[in-house]
Amino acid sequence: MALNKPSQSALIFAGFGMIAGAIFHVVCLIGGPEWVAFAGAPEWAVESVRQGTWIGPAVTLLITALLIVWALYAFSGANKFRRLPFLKSFLGVTAFILLFRGLIFLPRLPNWKWDSPLYIFHGSLSFFVLALGLAYAFGLYGLLKEKQPA
Repeated sequence: MALNKPSQSALIFAGFGMIAGAIFHVVCLIGGPEWVAFAGAPEWAVESVRQGTWIGPAVTLLITALLIVWALYAFSGANKFRRLPFLKSFLGVTAFILLFRGLIFLPRLPNWKWDSPLYIFHGSLSFFVLALGLAYAFGLYGLLKEKQPA
């Protein structure tokens, strides 16, 4: 498998972005309910962390696990270890989800309050997620263009 260098680099960037997201989710849990709220978690999740119940942390750790799986698929697509099953399909679905998440922010952009730290964080996060979606899409494009053995 001879993936071109830009596509490979895009997938490596995407993989490290997912690892950063996974670490961020764990750090928010450690930081407590204020951190979870700042990260944009729904109120029920914040209350769960505040009250010490299991559902909020469990969902956060499930999201963390998903981000790690997405990272593994990105690194697999970049030829950093063996090819995982359904690689192209998985990269395509991941790219779609991230692009959708990044693009839903754009209609809000004209009314965005850039003087608020919370708004700055969520606006920046949306651009970062959009960049990750583009990286997955570009990496997938490179995989689709590669020459398959006869």
